[in-house]
Parts: sequence; structure tokens; C-alpha cells
Amino acid sequence: MTTGPHVTVEPEQLVAERRTTAYATLNTFLAQHAIMSETFGMRPAKLLVYLVIVTATVQRLMRAPELSGPVRGDVRLPRSDIGYISRRAIAAATGLPRENVRRIVNELLAEDLLLVGPRGGLANRGGLLENPRIVTGLQAIIAEQARALQRLCDSGVVAVIAH
Repeated sequence: MTTGPHVTVEPEQLVAERRTTAYATLNTFLAQHAIMSETFGMRPAKLLVYLVIVTATVQRLMRAPELSGPVRGDVRLPRSDIGYISRRAIAAATGLPRENVRRIVNELLAEDLLLVGPRGGLANRGGLLENPRIVTGLQAIIAEQARALQRLCDSGVVAVIAH
């Protein structure tokens, strides 16, 4: 449940600022991609597969109606709380051919970045939020998102409404 301000898109202003909004949105996406690529040191397809696996690992927990303290923080989660994703689901989520996903997953396994679950599903090995390089990259992405939100607010495309 949201308790802070409500953020909304103003349709008329979006029409009036369509090109500047499109540019700002694409620019921030590319900036975030560059930050992620540098942070993880991976080529685009490999990064995409890895991030899908990382997201799937915590997806069930993050969708819970109430998030507990350990889920919100940076404490490593117990293995019993994580989720797994199949190679087929990774291919569907990324749009990559299954053979490409298989090769990339094999690389990630060889680099000891993944766990294989009891039925062959994949999960992140854990500990990303303990890595200073990852934390610095996360801070840079959040700063980029904040700049993008500020640009959208300044142009009137996005409005922040206090409750």
C-alpha cells in the first residue's frame, strides 16, 4: 500500500511534450544500461539473462502485500525464501532463443553466479547487495532515475500529488 505522495502522468502535457519526453526516457534508459553493463561487466544479452534470474529469485517475496524488514534491507535471504526460474521462462521473458539462453546460463554457472534448484530451475547465488561495486551501481541508477523523474516533473508530464 502506498503511503507517500501519489505520482501521476498528465496526458495532455505528455502530448505537448512527447518528443522531449521520449528523448529523456530513452536517454535515461541508455544511461541506466551503461551503468548496469559497467557494474556487472557483462555484454547486453548476458546481462539481460542474469537480471531476469536475479529478479525471479526475489519476485515472490517482493510482490507480497507487506514486506518484512529482512526483505527490505540487504541481509542475505534464506535459500527457502528464494524462487527459481526455468531456462524456458528466461527465453520467454527475454525474447532470446532458448539455445542462446542455454549458452549464457552455462557461462553464468561456470562463473559461479547461479544456483540450480531441485528441479533444474535457476536462481541468483545471492550476496549482490553485499558487494560494494553493486551497491555503488545501484546508487548511480537511482540517481539517474531521480534525474529523469525531475525532468518529467519540470516539464509537467508527471505530477507528484501529496496525500
